[in-house]
Amino acid sequence: MKKRSLVFSALAALVTAGVLAGCGNNYYFAGRVLPPSGIGNRVLIAIQNPSPASRGLLQFVDAFYDIRHNYKDTIPSFSISGYSGALPVTIQNLPEEQQGIIYASGDGTLTQVNYQKESTVGQVATFNGLSSSVFSSRSGYYAIAANQQAHVVTVVDKTTGKTFSLGLPGVYRVSMNPGGSVMMAFVENSNYAYYPRKLQASESTSLAAYYVANGKWPQPYIDCEPQNLPGMCLAQAQDANNNPLTFDRPIKAIFSPDGSSVYVLNCGPECGGTASSVSILPTAPMILQSGQQTGSLPTSPATIAVPGGASNALISSTVMYVYGQQYNSGSGLFGGNLTLVNLTNNTAGSPISVS
Repeated sequence: MKKRSLVFSALAALVTAGVLAGCGNNYYFAGRVLPPSGIGNRVLIAIQNPSPASRGLLQFVDAFYDIRHNYKDTIPSFSISGYSGALPVTIQNLPEEQQGIIYASGDGTLTQVNYQKESTVGQVATFNGLSSSVFSSRSGYYAIAANQQAHVVTVVDKTTGKTFSLGLPGVYRVSMNPGGSVMMAFVENSNYAYYPRKLQASESTSLAAYYVANGKWPQPYIDCEPQNLPGMCLAQAQDANNNPLTFDRPIKAIFSPDGSSVYVLNCGPECGGTASSVSILPTAPMILQSGQQTGSLPTSPATIAVPGGASNALISSTVMYVYGQQYNSGSGLFGGNLTLVNLTNNTAGSPISVS
């Protein structure tokens, strides 16, 4: 009986294996299909022109085994097929983490890649000159870049097929929410923030007439392009009384999961300022599409002190993980810290050293 039981168990295992093999897809978590490489845990690495005769390469490694080849060592390496950008420097993961956007500084290309298929989707945009910061919307309809050398914020609007270069001296960082409805720009060694606004036809006409009559743009606009009939303007973040909102060396904007709030990271001492923190703004007054804005920006934004530094962050549910550097008077050096911010009551925990 024991031998017969073992035989039946073996047959059952074979049948189960046959059924699974006939399913057609191999799912490994959250209903996602296993990619062609067969690697479930991957880390994507941008390699800048691996040889004089080749262009950039997007290679990924097996994060479980911490190796570049497959675990059997029969495949030497894995990469995103079809990618050929020159000097890839940044990788922007889209919300579902199924696709990403890669910016290549050598040719200004912004390319979308599919992680599940491990191949390129196509170019989102191409920027002229070197961009110090780039973002794309989830749909790929909008892209924004900061060209610090040319002192312009470039906004690509694929819904109209137009590109706008808005003047902003010293601009070096930009941010965008996943939907592409709110964008922000930040100037190096400055305490102010800016955002672009798409214009309606009537606004374009009136703004062009105002510029001819006054030789400048009305507040809160810093620049509007093209000047003879503007299609987009760059506004300074101001309150209802046209007073500029003051930050502390703002460097990046993080957006709440529900889309209602903008968390502006104040870099503080790490960027030559006074105190690092996170300022909270409503998104509604800064919506890109003209005519969809509601309310106004507050006179003084709510601020969460983050003494450990605040130069980068990500949000998971109701927790914001803030990274930054804090000056150590004993060593005279800056040390890295991670601070957890509770977004339900807007309080920050103690900095955790990650130096």
